[in-house]
Amino acid sequence: MSAAEEQGWAILKPSQQLVLSTPVEQQDSLAAERNILWGNKMTHGSSSVSPLIPTKQSLVYPIDKMMAGETDSEMKTLPEHDINIDNYRNLVRTYIDLHLYSAAQFWADKVVSLSNGEPRDVYWLAQCMYHMKQYHRAAHIIRSRGLEKVIIKLRLITAILKPTLLVEWSKTHMLCFYLAVRSLLAAWELNEALQVLNENEANTTLHSTVGLESSVLFLKGRVFESLENRGIAADYYKQALRTDVHCYEAFEALVQHQMLSASEENELLESLPISEQCSGSERQLLHLLYQSKLKKYHAPCEDPSTLPLPLSQLSSNLDLAVSQAERAYYNCNYQLCGDITDAVLKKDPYHYECLPVHIGCLGELRKESKLFYLAHKMVDLGPDMAISWFAVGVYYYVIGRSDPARRFLGKATTMDKLFGPAWLAYGHSFAAENEHDQAMAAYFKSSQLMKGSVIPVLCHP
Repeated sequence: MSAAEEQGWAILKPSQQLVLSTPVEQQDSLAAERNILWGNKMTHGSSSVSPLIPTKQSLVYPIDKMMAGETDSEMKTLPEHDINIDNYRNLVRTYIDLHLYSAAQFWADKVVSLSNGEPRDVYWLAQCMYHMKQYHRAAHIIRSRGLEKVIIKLRLITAILKPTLLVEWSKTHMLCFYLAVRSLLAAWELNEALQVLNENEANTTLHSTVGLESSVLFLKGRVFESLENRGIAADYYKQALRTDVHCYEAFEALVQHQMLSASEENELLESLPISEQCSGSERQLLHLLYQSKLKKYHAPCEDPSTLPLPLSQLSSNLDLAVSQAERAYYNCNYQLCGDITDAVLKKDPYHYECLPVHIGCLGELRKESKLFYLAHKMVDLGPDMAISWFAVGVYYYVIGRSDPARRFLGKATTMDKLFGPAWLAYGHSFAAENEHDQAMAAYFKSSQLMKGSVIPVLCHP
């Protein structure tokens, strides 16, 4: 090790160092295994090894530098060139926070080269690519280095890594694994995403945090749902929610995608370990918020506007207001529903959870002018969203023009194959012209997507 290199390691504080004693004769084999583990390349006998590969009998490792995102301006990865890579790592994080992803990717690419491909730096480069919607590139840069593989050799663990260092490295590989699967899912490479998940099935819980473990389970559910295997997807969503009761996306997928009946939703809510993972008033808060999202048609309320709100601070919360509007809609109290959704959209014109019930309410009230204005506004703002074309289709259905209604509702179902209300309205557009076979097919599809709803069944002509 050069004098500059020794000086670079010497600046570490004692709490940041881990000293390992390794016989000199074992160094070559251990270095080779480390390079396989970390994804670095090295020539046997060459001095151009990874900065993390020991080159002398007494080894010093920085413990708290292995987790992706943690930096210390005092540490220099390449002290022999007098380059503080941590400054550039901080620069990458700063540009990501500012949403300047091109600049972040530019510097992240250089950091990967300067650090000889450290996993944490590869992770942040892939993160930049993901933000720039370069999903295939993001997955490739991780998989080409084998960083999505969470499996670690037992001998390498016991021979080299102390527990603290192992935890940090395993977290980095878990993040790489998670990002690789998410990138493949976004790129619609579903079979490859499933393959990566299966390869790491037994190792995804190794030193992972509760939030990361539940996120991986949620991601598995997303993959299986995209493959139209909704039964297995629902099981993974439930596992994710039980692992972390705050994993709202898993709860949302089960409820919004109508994967459970009303009784099954209530059973799930009661079976969640809320009392174990929450304390005091947090239990009441979480139970209230989740209960407000459950199905409402099976338990109509005489006065939705007086729904109990034990926590007064939430009395003005828009999500709970939307919940009241949905209950009014299922009570066929369309006027009250419309008043509530109008108030919500006045405060937040882009509250997308409110839009489906608002559009349905306008359709029931036959408010053609409001539908026309809303549909045009949504198409202008979000032409790539299924709900925008759903609004257009509902407008044409209300004014009695079935052909354009079918065309735009069909476009909505093509853009989002899991959008149950669009399939339901699609069936209505066929039924209006007495085209019963097509209507039956659309209603059947909506009944598959809206498992807990009786509406598609009642609509069968």
